Amino acid sequence: MIDIVLQAWGWERGWALWSEIAANAVLIDRGSTFVTDEIVAGRSAVGISIDFFVNSAIANGASLDFIYPAHTGLNPAHIAVTRDSGNPAGAAAFAGFILSPAGQSLLTHPDIRRLPVRPDVYNELPGKQYNPFAAAANGGLQFDSDTARPRLATLAAVFQQMLVEPHDELRELWQRVRQAEAAGQPTGTIRELLTRPPLDEAAANSPELQRLIGLRLEGGREAALTHAELTWRDRCTQQRRQAAQLLGALKA
Repeated sequence: MIDIVLQAWGWERGWALWSEIAANAVLIDRGSTFVTDEIVAGRSAVGISIDFFVNSAIANGASLDFIYPAHTGLNPAHIAVTRDSGNPAGAAAFAGFILSPAGQSLLTHPDIRRLPVRPDVYNELPGKQYNPFAAAANGGLQFDSDTARPRLATLAAVFQQMLVEPHDELRELWQRVRQAEAAGQPTGTIRELLTRPPLDEAAANSPELQRLIGLRLEGGREAALTHAELTWRDRCTQQRRQAAQLLGALKA
């Protein structure tokens, strides 16, 4: 989800958008409630989620709507016949059925709610059904999975240090920014400080950095932060301090 925004809007503008989104959001931790539960309960008005989670909740009676953004990304599900399959003919027949028009049509059942991979299947579906092939033709699926996959852990770590750890402070600073802007005061420099990521895209794409971050995250929650993460934390802290000083000068 992080990289969808970065690839759609660019590195700098994408992180700026994430900063404002995060500061206006309630963050849900791993193992916590579902995003759909937060919306249904009225604790939030809108949430970011994966389509089939929301569609499943709707199929089970939840009063929700789901909207695909103009720019999004797809994470295809996989099916394969394993090398040591005990029944390769049966497995191949099952895989063939899943990829057939009849099998693909089943994916749109309310209890499944997945997107078929056959373009022809969409011709038989209601017009309101999201069609990724039509979206791609309109430029809405310009997402590079080969770029996103190796930096997944790195982006998660940046998001953690830039937006999650200082979340309470970040929310307060953005509230003060909006109050200053409502009063007609200039906040360009402050916005730049609150939205600037602690590294550039070239650094995030470094295989060595990706390897180090991946090893730490795979090692468990208690693994010590890498030098890079400590550096990001310090940079973001300094930027927030400068933003707070400038807001103080504006009496915001």
